[in-house]
Amino acid sequence: MSLKVFHIVSVIVCVGLSLWVVVWVIRDYMQEHNCADLTLAIRFLRGGLASVVYGRKVFVKTRGL
Repeated sequence: MSLKVFHIVSVIVCVGLSLWVVVWVIRDYMQEHNCADLTLAIRFLRGGLASVVYGRKVFVKTRGL
């Protein structure tokens, strides 16, 4: 497995897990109305978006490989 493929796969997994946690925490927030859940959802959403930006930069950087 090349470095490029490894990064793309790991970014996809990271984004998928981040979105799963966001959905899970928001569903929990809807039931319990705990502000800590909302904070956790925002943090994981930002982490997922940061992973997308990172993956895009890696993809552009390694395009010629």
